[in-house]
Amino acid sequence: MRNPVGPDANRLICLGAGAAFTAFVMFMRLHFPWWFIHPIGFTVAAVIQIRWCMFSIFTAWLTKLIIIRIGGLSLYQKAKPFFIGLIIGHAAGAGLGTIVDVIFWHGQGHSFYLF
Repeated sequence: MRNPVGPDANRLICLGAGAAFTAFVMFMRLHFPWWFIHPIGFTVAAVIQIRWCMFSIFTAWLTKLIIIRIGGLSLYQKAKPFFIGLIIGHAAGAGLGTIVDVIFWHGQGHSFYLF
């Protein structure tokens, strides 16, 4: 407030380039059904949690693509309960692990090297 600075030209250029690229991807997605890049991917790619999960997201997308290409919508509908079960099983395992940590290690976690 006491020492105001003007706008940073480099940041404004990067902002404009990002906005132009996102607008281009949105235009392509809207007008061409074969365009496979979604604009939300560009906007959330800088979020660190997305970077941690990127391989899982890619694997899920590739699996869905393969299932739909091989068996169509009917195979996709038949495979959905299996993948929902995987998600529920992962959540149950993580929840059980958390409960065990809280009960036996009082929320401090545990070390595998002590066994």
